Amino acid sequence: MTDRARWLADRRQGIGGSDVGAVLGVSPWSTPWDVWLDKTGRAEPQAETPAMRRGTLFESGVIRAYCEDTGRKVGTLDQWAKVVGRERFERYGDQCVLVGAEPWQRFTPDGLVVDESRRNAIGGLEVKVTMRNDREKGWGAPGSDQVPPHYLCQVLYGLAVTGLPWFDLVVWSLLDDRADVYRIPARPSLQAAILARVSEFWELYVVADEPPPVDTSNGAAGYLATVDRDDDLLEPTEEALDAADALLTARRDLAEVQAREAAQLAALKAATGSHKGIRGVCAWTKPNKRSGRRSFRFSYKPERTT
Repeated sequence: MTDRARWLADRRQGIGGSDVGAVLGVSPWSTPWDVWLDKTGRAEPQAETPAMRRGTLFESGVIRAYCEDTGRKVGTLDQWAKVVGRERFERYGDQCVLVGAEPWQRFTPDGLVVDESRRNAIGGLEVKVTMRNDREKGWGAPGSDQVPPHYLCQVLYGLAVTGLPWFDLVVWSLLDDRADVYRIPARPSLQAAILARVSEFWELYVVADEPPPVDTSNGAAGYLATVDRDDDLLEPTEEALDAADALLTARRDLAEVQAREAAQLAALKAATGSHKGIRGVCAWTKPNKRSGRRSFRFSYKPERTT
């Protein structure tokens, strides 16, 4: 078994930092169902995405840039054993897993910030690679602790597991070609609240092997579609009838919205006449090489034309 395979197997024994945002419902990518399916062994092995690969390839370079820009020093991987204790440290090649006060508390750090002597830990380091860290995505000014909620939850979880006073979140923006640093200090009360929520999820759903409440995720839909079912039909309850009425209303509203959308789209196509499009609003693409057909792109954003 490779180091990465062993590391992934270790992470399934508990909740990792990247799982916390999903458990708390603030992740833009994953839901509690995705975490439950993974931890209970029901999920298919996840292939490495381009974003994951990019993060792995850039990580060492971003850490080097952080050291050069801030003058701080980053310790070795094995120094984490001194921070949390040898019995709570497992190394897998160039990665490690730190175990918190409870066996399910697991965290994989990106770096350990040390003092000038390189002997004593003073903080932790988390690295992210993004296209652009702008305010629309929840990023504040560099140097602040204003970061998107899912990243904040991940770092606070790491602070809870390691007991360190702060983590620096280093974000490399590909489009801006720069690294920004955000300082996340320990927040004991918030960290305790996060641990309590994650502990509840672990015990109620993972340990008990009970699925979490049904949500709109693909994970929930996929699981429910594979469950063995009896042939009998239940009698409708008031709750089920309320849900059915609401769904029927939603579908009617959706049909009306889609009809209005189609009408306005047709009006824009007519407005372009024989031209390529309308600047800042819409445009026809080049003909498809195989079909010869053009696609119509709607790109209007009010702030662009006002």
